[in-house]
Amino acid sequence: TFVLSGYMGGELRTPRKTQLFTTLGGSTFFYIILIVIAILIGKTVGFQFNTSAAFLSTQHATSYGFDQSPIYTWYAFLLTSSPVLLLLMGIGLAMMGLSNGPQQIIWGSRILFAWSLDRIVPAPIAWVWERTAAPVVAIVITVICGEVVLWLYVRGTLTYFAPIIIFAADYILVSLTGIEIGRA
Repeated sequence: TFVLSGYMGGELRTPRKTQLFTTLGGSTFFYIILIVIAILIGKTVGFQFNTSAAFLSTQHATSYGFDQSPIYTWYAFLLTSSPVLLLLMGIGLAMMGLSNGPQQIIWGSRILFAWSLDRIVPAPIAWVWERTAAPVVAIVITVICGEVVLWLYVRGTLTYFAPIIIFAADYILVSLTGIEIGRA
């Protein structure tokens, strides 16, 4: 939540006021929801069961017995017998996927655009199509990278922790670049 709010800070007209409200308010709301989910998981299946299932799921997947990590949506599907609720949950998950894709493309392309303006990556990546005012090259690169990551994930090459590694490499690159720019 803090990374996203920090990213959005440069996009706002009144960042101090808006960031104070959105970062504190949004983060507080988000963490309250996480606490409620944790309480519900603890009440429904128990923390010891959930911890054991999470350990087996990530460390010994063949012994776990399910092809799904133990997260709240999975528990909700397992513990619901109403066809209407199951349909609504399925539609919600599909809609979440539809909203996350464009969000990640916009986020990634904006980062590439900014890197290009800062000359961290080649300048042509920041080329903007006048008709739509969109950074076309950055968007295409982001979509291609996203599709490659999805293909690797579906093949099983990338696993649960792979996105964390990708973000770590990204932040290390940005940090080293910032240090180098600071020296100059």
